[in-house]
Amino acid sequence: MGNAYLKEITVIVDDDTRLIQDVKHDTNKFSLLYDKYVDIIYKYFLSKVQNQTIAEDLTSDLFFNVLKNIDGYKHRAQFKAWIFTIARNMFYKHLRKPSPSNFEELDNMPSPLPLPEQEVTEKQSLLRIRRAIKTQPEVDQELFRLRFVSGLKFSEIGIVIGKSETATKKHFYRLLEKISSVVECEK
Repeated sequence: MGNAYLKEITVIVDDDTRLIQDVKHDTNKFSLLYDKYVDIIYKYFLSKVQNQTIAEDLTSDLFFNVLKNIDGYKHRAQFKAWIFTIARNMFYKHLRKPSPSNFEELDNMPSPLPLPEQEVTEKQSLLRIRRAIKTQPEVDQELFRLRFVSGLKFSEIGIVIGKSETATKKHFYRLLEKISSVVECEK
């Protein structure tokens, strides 16, 4: 497992490294970088703001900033973690604007999984989980978003939130236990 895993990481890092170097030399190649990351960035913003238009605007602004500042990327961390750090900072900047997003609409957000009408109990469980997550501090909600909505690995999440991979995993699994116990008490 070790060698195959390291090769996979090396290939991913090398792909991004090559792509970023190409973009630094020819900005016309930025569309390749955009295509690679636009969906996960948009989903991340959408999960945060619960508004398609705002999510689209934030996504657009993020990629404009990335293009403008691509020369500032120094390859110290994985590009994916770098771009999500920018996204996270942009979201917090967005919150400081006069008209904040309405987080109360989370219960009305359609489930990411198609749920048939006859599976009402499963849908109720999902709503209980969402309510339990909403009661958690923003830092914990962010951890769920980065892991489940954006699909980041623990090492990437650790870079984004400023913790080690091990600390991030521990925090995440403790949080899962906490959410699970809250949901069980609600039944």
